[in-house]
Amino acid sequence: MSDAIPVIDIGHYGTDSARSAAIAAETDRACRETGFFLITGHQVPGHDISTLFEETRRFFRLPDEQKLKSRGPGGHIARGYTPFLGETLAAGAESGTVTHAPDAKEMLDFGPEHPEDTVAENDFFAPDIWPEQPPGLSPAIRLYTRHMLSLAGTLLRIFAQASAFPKRSSSTLTAGTSAPCA
Repeated sequence: MSDAIPVIDIGHYGTDSARSAAIAAETDRACRETGFFLITGHQVPGHDISTLFEETRRFFRLPDEQKLKSRGPGGHIARGYTPFLGETLAAGAESGTVTHAPDAKEMLDFGPEHPEDTVAENDFFAPDIWPEQPPGLSPAIRLYTRHMLSLAGTLLRIFAQASAFPKRSSSTLTAGTSAPCA
């Protein structure tokens, strides 16, 4: 195994078969020799990333009373705001007599929502709970999520090609997601 972390530029994947094959081969090599890699050329605009971080900072700087207005239902439904020390992930683990302290974090959970014309079979597709403030947070998260779904589709196609899987559409590769990959 190499000590260096491979950096793979995926920006030209899908532009022509030779470039795509080279990127898939480089990805395959990185996975086999290093176990992981970094990517560049992901097509996610830096401005959208910066906006997401700024809107998230604005939310977490709000007074607790404001953040608690978007508190999630808890339990196994991961949606909405969870306050600092409001969750203990290890509590469900086999622990015998060990008592676990709450997690030292606060968080905002969002996930795939079930399409409106179908019925959700489980709480994985529960509706998101969007905070009222800051007003730019929801649009920033939704835009970033679209970018990540697109990037996930590209990475799945690269992995499929690197693994010599039969060619399939992005929607087949991402079955179960709430939005198709572009």
